[in-house]
Amino acid sequence: ICNMQAKTTTIPSNPLAIGKGIFPFPDVVKILDMPYRKVYAWMRRYWKGELGETFKSNYVQEVDGSRGVNFLTLIELHTMMHLSDAGVRTQDVHEARESLSMAYNTPTPFAHKDVLKGMHTKGKEVLWTTKNGTITLTGKKPFQSHAIRSLIEKLDFNGDSLASKYYPIGKEKPIVIDPRRQFGSPVLINNNIYPQTLYYLYKGGEPKDFIARLYKIKLEEVEAAIEYCQTQ
Repeated sequence: ICNMQAKTTTIPSNPLAIGKGIFPFPDVVKILDMPYRKVYAWMRRYWKGELGETFKSNYVQEVDGSRGVNFLTLIELHTMMHLSDAGVRTQDVHEARESLSMAYNTPTPFAHKDVLKGMHTKGKEVLWTTKNGTITLTGKKPFQSHAIRSLIEKLDFNGDSLASKYYPIGKEKPIVIDPRRQFGSPVLINNNIYPQTLYYLYKGGEPKDFIARLYKIKLEEVEAAIEYCQTQ
C-alpha cells in the first residue's frame, strides 16, 4: 500500500463540536449524493465496526439516537467512498488515511487541500508523494478522478488547508454549507435563510418574484434555492 510504515496515528481525534457542523445520517446521504446502503455501510464500520476500534475516539458518533458526523468527516467520506467504488479495499483506504494523517499532521487528511489536489492516478493506482514517501492504493478499476476535481471546485479551504465551506451546486450559486452557520445546514450565502423555506413557498404556488420581495432577497437566490431543493 505504501513505502512508509502504517501505524495508528497519534494525531488528535476529530470529534463533534459546536462550529464543526453536525450532519445526521439522512443529511450525509443527501449531501454526498450516494446510495443509502453504501453510506450506511461506511458509517457503520467507522462507528463501532472493526475500523472504528483503531481510532482514539469514534469517527462517526451518536447524537440523540442518530448517527452523525461533523463537516470534515463528511468531506472525507466523499473521497473514501469513491476509492471504495474503484475497488480499493476498505482496510487499504484506512491504512492510507493513517499514513496521510502523519504526513500532513491532521486527523482528517481526506479533507486537506494538499491531499485532495495531490492525488495522482495511474491506471488502477492512486498515488500521493509526501515528505515521508509515496503512498499507493490499488483498486480493481480506474479511479474516477473527476469526482475529486468536482469536489475541490465546490470547496473553500481555511488557513490550515482544511475544507471550511462546501457549495453543493457550485460556487456560482448562492447556497453554502458552512459548519459555523446553522450547524452546517445549507443556507443562502448572504443570510441564514434555509433553501427549503423558499422552496415550500414556491411549491405552494407563490411566484418567485413575490418570494424574493417577501424575504428582501434577489430573484437569483430564490431560483438557486429551488434548484438546490429539486436536486435533493
